[in-house]
Amino acid sequence: MIECLVDNRVYIKGLPDWAKTHIRETLSIDNPERENAKKQKIYGWFNIPEKIELYADDGDSLLVPRGVLCDLRDFFDHHALDVHYNIDGVVCVDAQIPEIKYDLRPHQVIASQEICDSGVGIYEAPPGSGKTVTTLAAISQVQQRALIVVNTTNIASQWADRCETFLGFRPGIIGDGQWDESQPITIALNQTLASRIPTLQDDWLKSWGFVCLDECHHVTAGTGELAYRPHQTGITDLWAWLIAFSAQSSTRQKNSS
Repeated sequence: MIECLVDNRVYIKGLPDWAKTHIRETLSIDNPERENAKKQKIYGWFNIPEKIELYADDGDSLLVPRGVLCDLRDFFDHHALDVHYNIDGVVCVDAQIPEIKYDLRPHQVIASQEICDSGVGIYEAPPGSGKTVTTLAAISQVQQRALIVVNTTNIASQWADRCETFLGFRPGIIGDGQWDESQPITIALNQTLASRIPTLQDDWLKSWGFVCLDECHHVTAGTGELAYRPHQTGITDLWAWLIAFSAQSSTRQKNSS
């Protein structure tokens, strides 16, 4: 039997050799940095790795990003492999959060419910569709202490304003010289978190029941690597593998609006 431990990553033991080879090959991505350097005739391009490997293999187990889980399930089911899943890494930190004050649009109701049901995922939706309010609605539904990580002070202000308008309170702020996490929802600037990550303890990291990375396509660049700790690839097309599957897609969002 294959053992699949799901934490912040996925640890797989007992894979047949052919299955391990398939997963390794699937998670070996052509390295665009090497190709670009070669085209520009940059000296030393041949020293750049040809492939980006989104896995680690110690011989006994295969370690892959959590976002691969859905594809893994499909692969295991397709080949009728016997797999035991051990789901770990779920942190619950209850908080008292008011209900959303105003009615959501139909597509927001669907999206917020899917976010809650998914547990982890990427929420994709067109500009102006109300992603911020949808996420606040999901936080209100799960009643979990929430951390929203953003890239700019303007976006932080937008979140704070939406929180006050739709939930009735100003959230805590981490950034711009502030470190206030006294409210059930806290908005944090990525740069501030990145500077403090080395000193933050596991207890603090586990003190959030709901974490949202706004504009998550930035997680592979700059300080995002420190605050979010993804695999360092620089390829935003790999969000789904590095972060998670799509909890709500822009296509369904458009069709339901």
